[in-house]
Amino acid sequence: MATKTPSSLEIAQEAQLRPIADIAAAAGLEADEVDLRGMLEELTEESSSYARRRVPCVLEVEDGIRVRTNEGLLRSIAGNLIGNALEYSPEASEVRVRATADRGAVELEISNPAPELAPQDVERLFEPFWRKDGGGSSSAHAGIGLTLTRALARALELDLQAELAPDGRLSMRLTGLLRTSS
Repeated sequence: MATKTPSSLEIAQEAQLRPIADIAAAAGLEADEVDLRGMLEELTEESSSYARRRVPCVLEVEDGIRVRTNEGLLRSIAGNLIGNALEYSPEASEVRVRATADRGAVELEISNPAPELAPQDVERLFEPFWRKDGGGSSSAHAGIGLTLTRALARALELDLQAELAPDGRLSMRLTGLLRTSS
C-alpha cells in the first residue's frame, strides 16, 4: 500500500501544532476513567443552550462506554466539535453525536449538514484561520478552533479527521480512544 507524502502545507501545519501537543504532554496529563455517555449528554445540553439557532442534537451512545483519557482535554475536544456542528448547521436540521465501541476501540463521531462546504474545503477545515466565506456563523469565530482541537487530540494520541458525505453531511471522527474494562 502506497504511503501519502505530506504536502508542504501539511508539514508547516504540523510544525505549528507540535508545540501545543508538546506543552500538553509535558504538563503530565493524568488519565481519568470517563463515562462517555454522561460527558456527551452534558456537553450536548450545554452546547444546545448556547447555540444561536434551535437545532436538535441527537445522542446515539450506548450506556456503559467508559474510556481512559484526560477528561478535561476530551471534554474540550468534544465540546468544540459539538458546538461547531450546532453553530454551522442550517435551521431545521439535526446534529448527531455518536459513539461506537468495537472490541477495545471507541470512535466518536459528530455530524451535521454542511451544504455550504465543497469536498475541497474539507482538507482546509483544520488550517489555522481558514473560514468558508458565507459560512452561516457569526464573525465571532476566528477559524482557529478546529486547529486547536486537532492539536489537543494529538496531545492525547488520538486522531481527528473530517469527511464530507455525498449528501453534504460533515462528519468529524475522533479515533484512538480505548474502552476500559469496567
